[in-house]
Amino acid sequence: MTTLKELGVNNWLIKACKSMRIEKPTYIQKCCIPSILQLKSVIGCAQTGSGKTAAFALPILQILANDPYGIFALVLTPTRELAIQIADQFKAFGSEINVKVATIIGGMEITQQAALLANKPHIVVGTPGRIAAHIQNSPLISFRKLKFMVFDEADRLFENKTLMKPISQILEALPENRINLFFSATITEKILKLQEISKTKIEVFMDNEDEDENENENEKNNLQNQDIKIKTEKIVYKIPSTLKQQYVFIPKYARECFLLHILQKFEKYGQEKHLSPFLVIIFTSTCLMSHETNLILKKMGIKNVPLNSSMPQRNRLESLANFRNGKIPILVATDIASRGLDIPNVELVINLNIPNSPIDYIHRIGRTARAGKNGFAISLVTQFDVERIQRIENFIGKKLDLLEVNETEALKFLKPISVSKKMAKMALLYPKNSNKQSKRQKLHLKKRRQTFLEINSEEQKQRKIEIEIEKEKEK
Repeated sequence: MTTLKELGVNNWLIKACKSMRIEKPTYIQKCCIPSILQLKSVIGCAQTGSGKTAAFALPILQILANDPYGIFALVLTPTRELAIQIADQFKAFGSEINVKVATIIGGMEITQQAALLANKPHIVVGTPGRIAAHIQNSPLISFRKLKFMVFDEADRLFENKTLMKPISQILEALPENRINLFFSATITEKILKLQEISKTKIEVFMDNEDEDENENENEKNNLQNQDIKIKTEKIVYKIPSTLKQQYVFIPKYARECFLLHILQKFEKYGQEKHLSPFLVIIFTSTCLMSHETNLILKKMGIKNVPLNSSMPQRNRLESLANFRNGKIPILVATDIASRGLDIPNVELVINLNIPNSPIDYIHRIGRTARAGKNGFAISLVTQFDVERIQRIENFIGKKLDLLEVNETEALKFLKPISVSKKMAKMALLYPKNSNKQSKRQKLHLKKRRQTFLEINSEEQKQRKIEIEIEKEKEK
């Protein structure tokens, strides 16, 4: 078995790892750490919860300790929450050398961030838009001595067209001889083509493509047989074998009824298995649905918090902190929670809406069954989602299992849910503090009201279709 010491990691970092309960390196760490210590550029692909952050943070900090200066490394992430998480991990790993880390993200005071950057922190972690804004508007801030450029969740960074302009602006401000590190749970052809922006050869590592030669051969075969690995040309996705994927076929008008029934069902399961807290992430397709579902569940007596991009940053951080520490066991989130967030004890993921892209589905369900643990992923499928779920099944090469639920019990919630839904909509459309809102908040409220009108119109049309189908069945 390979140890961190054998990978070339210094004792002070090994001590920091032990304090964070990291006893032995994961496969992606075994591959990447020696190469990065040798100042090689790397592309690393590994499933969620496999320690990708440590794979680049440990060697960067070790090299920094030999000749500390700022700004030494820049880490880009697609979401604010992931940037904060990575910054915290750098601080924890680098506490022995008093590493200075600056988190530069939107939703925070820009002048305070400029002051932080002017003090030349060792590590800067941030989102592309805000980093680019500082580069464009603050001539005193320089990245010209940068040693490491890290792209975390690289597939999302480079697949998102809106992020390409700020990323290009950032790259123009960096030295050409930098070391480029790309990490993600999914590696696409676009990422492999990114080797072109590196002046040095990039080594590519994909989790479990080859096992450590010292590992037991039978264990190796079992791992390869159990894990679902999806390859599309050079694109690689991986789903843990410990993750049980299921679906429930439901009428669209009763979506929240079945959600409540499933939450109660798994609450009992958690009590039987002595899993406390039993953490659940409910994924929705829009910010509006995240807020609405949050209010409906609250009115039904279910403690939960929302997380979406329409929330002020301090509220987003508060929601995440309350969920992470188990104070509130249910998070109702959009896809900003589907990438990179390391919350190891999530037992259940529920897709309230089926995502358009199978890749988004894989990242959502990747929030559970992390680091070899068990987990459940349940998708609520209406008659309008059949094509999407079939695309997902074809993509992953596996049929989802049917979750048996008591439809009669679920539909008992129809009336109270209907009342709660109306109250939630009223609270969203006519908030108590609307007179004190800023112009931006009032604009959001106007858009929200328009969206509700469009949704209600569409729901009425679909409900008429459902009634017609039910009548035809009765004939």
